[in-house]
Order: sequence, then C-alpha cells, then structure tokens
Amino acid sequence: MRSRRVIPASLRDSRVPSDTWAAPWKARCLRQATLFLTSGARLMVDLEVRTRVYHGDVFLLDSGQIVAVQARPEYLLRIRDASEDTVAELRAGRIPSSLREDGLYVPADDLSAFAIRRAGIRAEEVFAVFEADMGNEEIRDDL
Repeated sequence: MRSRRVIPASLRDSRVPSDTWAAPWKARCLRQATLFLTSGARLMVDLEVRTRVYHGDVFLLDSGQIVAVQARPEYLLRIRDASEDTVAELRAGRIPSSLREDGLYVPADDLSAFAIRRAGIRAEEVFAVFEADMGNEEIRDDL
C-alpha cells in the first residue's frame, strides 16, 4: 500500500477507513516513512513535504481507499497553574503545547522537561492523547 496524500479531518468524506495508523505526537510528523498499521499491514508514505498529521486525518491510498490517523496516548507533562507568561515562554522556546481546562500539556520529552525545570515550573506526568494547539505545532528538525 502506498499513500502520497493526507486529507485533513475537516475535509474528509464519508468513506470508511480500510485500516488505522495509531501513533504518538512525535511520530505524526513525516514525509517518507513505512508505517505499521493496526492490522499488521505496512503503508509506504511518500509526501511532497514534511507534514504533521492529526487525529482524524486520513491517508489517501493510491487504490482510493483511506487509512485513518489515530492519536495514541503518551506520557505528557501537565502544568496546572499555567500563567500567560508560562505559556508564552514555552511557546517562544518552540515547545508544542495544548491548553486545556485542567492545565497546560506538553510532551514529556527531554527538551520540554529542561525548559520547564529552567523556568522553575512544577509539572506532573500524565498519560493522555496529545494534540498541540493549532499554530503551535512547530515541525522541529530533531523529531
């Protein structure tokens, strides 16, 4: 199976996906890759540019079928008392984040943990699905 195109969830039609690819945030930024689907099948992805895919997006296969993208839960850092300054500082450092009612969430990777410690911010580790707020989904070269 091969895909050269991603269809965003907002533009998706009523077709039923033939399979699903479940992955954490970091893995959902790709250009060329071999993906292992939930059925065990492999999907060769060959996109024109490096692309961030989101939960609900689909890969359009050369055959016309679609494969759903599913966000897989992962370890995150939750900052409960996130001030506007905290949010601005993390975003200025190109740390992907998601502001929710119960706190600010960032990936629990070394870069995020270092930035949070350096700023003297307290955070707790949680296991949840992560999607960065739109406009805050930097495609970093170190991913």
